[in-house]
Amino acid sequence: DAGTLNLNIANNFNINGGIYARGGTGDADNCDSKTGNRGNGGIVNIVNKNANVLRGAIETNPGLEGGCGNGVYRNSEIYAQKITINANRNFLVAGIVNATNITIEGTLGPKGNGNNEPAGKRNLGANLTIIADTLNLSSDGVISGKGDSSEIGAKRFAGAGADIDILANTVYFDGNISIDGGSHRGGKATGNGGSGGTLNLDIKNRFDINGNIYARCGTGDADNCDSKTCNRG
Repeated sequence: DAGTLNLNIANNFNINGGIYARGGTGDADNCDSKTGNRGNGGIVNIVNKNANVLRGAIETNPGLEGGCGNGVYRNSEIYAQKITINANRNFLVAGIVNATNITIEGTLGPKGNGNNEPAGKRNLGANLTIIADTLNLSSDGVISGKGDSSEIGAKRFAGAGADIDILANTVYFDGNISIDGGSHRGGKATGNGGSGGTLNLDIKNRFDINGNIYARCGTGDADNCDSKTCNRG
């Protein structure tokens, strides 16, 4: 598992570099009690709004490989005056993101959350609360809480989509939001789709939705069905 970073800085400061607290990878071809397990993501806490500008990448995602697909996000708390997520940059966190102004041209959210429940049991998705005076989701920007997909023949449910709450005064909504469940991509008589997540929008001022919102369930193995395999999200 990844570690924890706590920043409690008395004076104003900027973060222009990246912060990485990513879980480690497991054996991609197997899954049992001792092999194939993915590490959980880490925790990044920036606990006051003395961060003037936060424009670097922050990645707290679970391990990207491991046959069990069981690494999950842990909750972080990130406060700043301004957060800018540039194109092709990731801000992969669960928990709370709170800033006066948030601009998203890259990806924000707990993308790729796994399933740490026993085989055959559905999991709950990660949680993310976004709080801002002004939230600008550009046409290339993505808020993603998509669940992780299962890669091999483990009788598991893929990761569920996240539960995301967005509280803002003003929103410019030109990009996409995805809280899809992950899909089965293993062999026959194995995988199950993850359930789609939940999106709550609490916006004070009027706004238009010019982008897309996806909350689709994941697919299961199409060739079989029993209590632990081939179920749709």
